[in-house]
Amino acid sequence: MDFKKCIGALLLGGLLLSSRTFAIPFPSPDPAVFGPDLDGDGYFSQDVNQMVFIEALDIADFEFGFFFEGSPTMLNPIFDSGDSGTDPIALIDFAGGFVYDIDDDEIQSLFTPSLADFGYYISFGGGPAIFSDPLLNGGLDVFAAFPLLDPSVPPGTITPTFIDPATGDLVYLGVAVAVAEVDEPTTWLMLSLGALLLAGVRRRHLQAAH
Repeated sequence: MDFKKCIGALLLGGLLLSSRTFAIPFPSPDPAVFGPDLDGDGYFSQDVNQMVFIEALDIADFEFGFFFEGSPTMLNPIFDSGDSGTDPIALIDFAGGFVYDIDDDEIQSLFTPSLADFGYYISFGGGPAIFSDPLLNGGLDVFAAFPLLDPSVPPGTITPTFIDPATGDLVYLGVAVAVAEVDEPTTWLMLSLGALLLAGVRRRHLQAAH
């Protein structure tokens, strides 16, 4: 098992065994870039039929995806472990029932459409999932949703984020943008934004490590 896989297995194991529960919002990792944690119940409504996602930080090749409220065993991958490190970008079509991998130009996964609210999850190596809904983690809150303050991105753009409860460090950070339809300029905007976020987050982590 390589270093990233070892870290991923240990981290998810620690999250599942931890008894620490957060009752307050997580602090913004960078108040100049991110707004305060929305700190809801871990679910989001389908305000539009399509959403664009970018993976900005993934420390251990996690699978990241979504599930519909009431169906936590039906997991729908947005990015699998093979996508990590390639600045992936994907499109969810809620009405069509598919996740499209834009950078690889292929279908990532299929799902049965639902009108229910949806939440997020991460998992490692086919192991147990950690959810955005604390009730599905035995009361453990390890999820934050920070709005992006950049005026160039569409309103409602957030960063679905999973956090190590022991250290407060980010372990996974994505960018979620609700869009009416995806055209080429929007795709390039999202790619550029994801690259900038990735560089900034990694820079802060490197600075913190020294």
